[in-house]
Amino acid sequence: MQQYGPSRRVFLIVPLVSAFFLDLVNALLIPAFVGRL
Repeated sequence: MQQYGPSRRVFLIVPLVSAFFLDLVNALLIPAFVGRL
């Protein structure tokens, strides 16, 4: 049985998806905090 290493595609997709979700969170949180000032 052959073992495969981690896919190279993972190193491209994971940072892109996590950056997208962080962008969404920031887009919601920053106006909420600015509105309280």
